[in-house]
Amino acid sequence: MKIVWKEWTTEPRVGHGIHYHDLRRPRDTNLVAWLEDFYWLHENPEVVTILCIPPDTITTASMLTATKRIISKQVKKKELFIGSISRSIEA
Repeated sequence: MKIVWKEWTTEPRVGHGIHYHDLRRPRDTNLVAWLEDFYWLHENPEVVTILCIPPDTITTASMLTATKRIISKQVKKKELFIGSISRSIEA
């Protein structure tokens, strides 16, 4: 399974799926990544796309890199995880 990360310039309309929030950000702008739906959990897709913010002064490039690594491992293992995945990122 290949995981593709795409940065958004304006927050997408998100719905069913896994939402990742940086708790250090203001509540109305704390969504930092989104994995749409749960097809990756029940099927064997060749590619899974995850949307995320571009790095900034709050959610830095190194923090996003570490977060992407954790999320990618969970998706490849087909682990559905809800809760803290790091000190400030929650799923």
